Amino acid sequence: MDHRTTKTKRLLRKYFQQPPKTFFLCAGWAFLALAFIGVFVPLLPTTPLIIVAAACFSRSSKQMETWLLRHPEFGNFLINWRMYGAIPTKGKWLAFIGCISGFLIFILGKQPGWPLIIIVAVGMLIPLIYIFTRPSCLKIPSAPLGEK
Repeated sequence: MDHRTTKTKRLLRKYFQQPPKTFFLCAGWAFLALAFIGVFVPLLPTTPLIIVAAACFSRSSKQMETWLLRHPEFGNFLINWRMYGAIPTKGKWLAFIGCISGFLIFILGKQPGWPLIIIVAVGMLIPLIYIFTRPSCLKIPSAPLGEK
């Protein structure tokens, strides 16, 4: 095997093991756009989409990540999520109401059999258990990032 082939294989391996920043930047913008749409569309979860957008931006654009972390609406929530895995109490109850509403619409609109009802109920119960076992948000001081 010659030197160029080995070098090419190393470069390809490196490229495929570490996705490029462009992918994460595009994904971050896509998730942020979906989160914005979720503000107006019921049952499209805004909060998890913003969390994923922030995670994508942390791997691609420090400027966008900082903008989200300093945002007056999302900043404290994102910082609480990153530091403590915390979810606001209001968010927990909105998730509960959304799941119950969706479940009732599913049952009344589809009139499924018992096996499907049980599968959907368990599928909604597992995330709710996870959400309600997370700590509630703490109040973060409003000092800008990087300052102490």
